[in-house]
Parts: sequence; C-alpha cells; structure tokens
Amino acid sequence: MKDVVAAAGSAADGLYVSVAGAPTDQLGRAGQRFVNRLRRTRPAGEAPNLYWGTYAAQAAEVLLDAIADSDGTRSSVRRSLLAARVDKGILGTFRFDKNGDITPSPITILRVGAGGEGLSRATVDFADGASVDRIITPPAQLVRDE
Repeated sequence: MKDVVAAAGSAADGLYVSVAGAPTDQLGRAGQRFVNRLRRTRPAGEAPNLYWGTYAAQAAEVLLDAIADSDGTRSSVRRSLLAARVDKGILGTFRFDKNGDITPSPITILRVGAGGEGLSRATVDFADGASVDRIITPPAQLVRDE
C-alpha cells in the first residue's frame, strides 16, 4: 500500500483494496502457532513477512503430503493435491476446487488511510498504510467455473 499511497498521494485516502486470504491475527490455533514460530526465526528488529509466510508454509505442507500420497508421477501428485482436505491447518480448514483454488476462500477488504497496520499486526507487511475493513467469504457459486 505504501507504493499506492506514494503514487496517488492523498487521492489514495479511503481507497478500498481486496486481498486474497485473511489477516494473520484471524488465523486459528495452528496458524497462530506458526506465526509465533516464524516471528522467532528473525533477528531482533527484522520482521518476516508473516502474511505470505503462512501461505508458503501451508502450500509446502500440502504439496509434501500430496507427493507422499502419490505414486511419484506428476499426474498422481496433481490428483492428490486436488483431493487434499486440510483440517485445522495453518490457514484453517479447507479443500481445493477443480481449479486448484481453496474453498472456502476468504477475502480481506482493506481501506487505505493513516495508521493502517496492514495484514500482520505489529509487523511490516505489503499492506501497511491500510486497515482491515472487513473479511468476506463469497459463496462458491459466485466463482466462475470454466
């Protein structure tokens, strides 16, 4: 958001921006444990990007499980990935739709403005300069299938 604010100046004030996923403080128990462990891996004063770190870690876990469940071929790994069901993982409980998108899939609505803490409270992230306005989870039927 800092780039948006820098480019647009005061015209960015009040702008709404949507971001896939939920803020780190909205994650469940497993997500909070992961965020706390990730935070401790960095030297004092150097903040990791907690928001994207949660997605990277969850993706790695799901992929490694799919590889373990597969026969070793790409098509088998793909089938295992699409059949995966995560229960109380870093990002919560979800599965994948036929396009590989997680469902349910929360979307965070941010509003640009002074004092915005972004998506990872007390940690600098790409959404600093914006505040969480609300989190929505659109019904699956609103997602276009092709």
